[in-house]
Amino acid sequence: MRAPVWRYLRRIADYTFAIEGDDPELREVAAELYSGAPAEEGRPQARFVCKRLEEGFALGCRGRLVARGRTLAGFFQEAEWALTHEALLRLGHFFQVHAGSVARQGRAQLLVGPPESGKTSLTLALRDWSLLGDEIALVDAPSLKVWTCRRDLILRPGTRALLRPEMAQIPEFKWAEGNCYFSPRLAGPPPEEGAELVGLVFPVLRLGAGVEWRSLGRAEAARRLLEQAMNLGDWAAVGVELVGRLVERCPAVELVFGDAREAAEFIASEV
Repeated sequence: MRAPVWRYLRRIADYTFAIEGDDPELREVAAELYSGAPAEEGRPQARFVCKRLEEGFALGCRGRLVARGRTLAGFFQEAEWALTHEALLRLGHFFQVHAGSVARQGRAQLLVGPPESGKTSLTLALRDWSLLGDEIALVDAPSLKVWTCRRDLILRPGTRALLRPEMAQIPEFKWAEGNCYFSPRLAGPPPEEGAELVGLVFPVLRLGAGVEWRSLGRAEAARRLLEQAMNLGDWAAVGVELVGRLVERCPAVELVFGDAREAAEFIASEV
């Protein structure tokens, strides 16, 4: 087997993996895969190899094809999802929640909600907070701390308006159907791992609305949190007990907004 010419080492929580190859064109694509989660050292638990095919590109792991695409853009999307899927399987010891997560001074907030609830816009608008993750939050059950999962943010046209000019240089292969993949590394340096979870925010994006908020009781917060749990089937009763601990410990609010920047100001001042 030919030795790789280039390698990028990545880390999501306690899972380290390498992306390798020898094709110069694929190197630029590989450099953008999970670029918000660089690892300076460590032995990879998995090695993913990028290869050029007669018709397109492929990503393999231990002789197994995990992603392929006919174009660089198609390959990036498929490879990004394959890496995410593999990471979630290996990180099952974390309670996984469909949520954004941000931290300031070692204290984290989860922004919990379904697609189209405004999580990504709100995460991006919180510029003075460290970005732990956008779509996936990893909660450590014993400590109730949140670990980073710095997958690219997928930005729709309205969300891209929140980008500062210097943040808007995005490679062509990271565009798909009017949306783009935005690396968290452009939003600031990687935060320290293991931020203490202190609050739950359930955003509701409503066009034209001002900022409105209300406190949620524990039962309602638990119901909403369970709806967004990604691996509850594996955790079963232990996951339900963990959610009970979370809502007992962390104040929960529903935050309705039409402008993510106004909502971010509210969080900065009130939460």
